[in-house]
This record gives sequence, C-alpha cells and structure tokens, in this order.
Amino acid sequence: RQEFGQQLFAGPLGKAFPARPKIMASQEEAALIIKRLQAALASMVASNLCSSAKIEGPDEVLVDIWATGGMEDLVINAIIEGDPLVDAQLILNEELAAPAVPDAIFALLATWLEKAPGPGYV
Repeated sequence: RQEFGQQLFAGPLGKAFPARPKIMASQEEAALIIKRLQAALASMVASNLCSSAKIEGPDEVLVDIWATGGMEDLVINAIIEGDPLVDAQLILNEELAAPAVPDAIFALLATWLEKAPGPGYV
C-alpha cells in the first residue's frame, strides 16, 4: 500500500492535494486538518477517483477534549461514494481470483497524512 500510495502521490493527483496538515492537538489545527482533508477529497472527486466525498466533522466537544489532551485520537469520518475501482476489483476477484490491489483513495490519503509533521497519523 505504501509504495502504491507514493506512486499515486508522485503524479499529477498528488500535486493537486493541499499542503500536508500539521497534526497537533489544538482546536485551530483540527479545523485546518478538516479543511485540508476536504480539499484533498475534492481533488479526488475532480480526478474521477470517486463521484462524491464529504467529511462528517467530529463533534465540537470531541475536538475540545482532543485539543486539551483528554483524548489521544480524533476520529474524522469521510464518506466516499462512487469509487469505480471498487467494482472492478470485486469483478476481478470473483472471476479471476486475482489478488486485490490497494484502494487508491485510502493509499493516497494515508501517504499524504503519514508524511504530515507533528505526532502523526495512525
């Protein structure tokens, strides 16, 4: 997955992504992370990797708890619809028993977030 993500990120799609977020526990950084994540998802929609993608932002109370150190992880849900590669992978797996390749959307997002400064992405 890492090599696949790096190859995708090195191409034109990676250049369309916003700057990597600095992952630090603060309310301002949480808002910036969500904003940049929305921009990254928008670039994937624009490149036809999916038909729609949106963020279900975390509750403000959870952001506050995370920012003050009361919670180690801040969960941000993304809803991605219309990934044409998922259907193709299912058909290949069913008909040819071919090994599944890593999901392009997950590989791109993980590559982008893993190289973010700060304590990082898990």
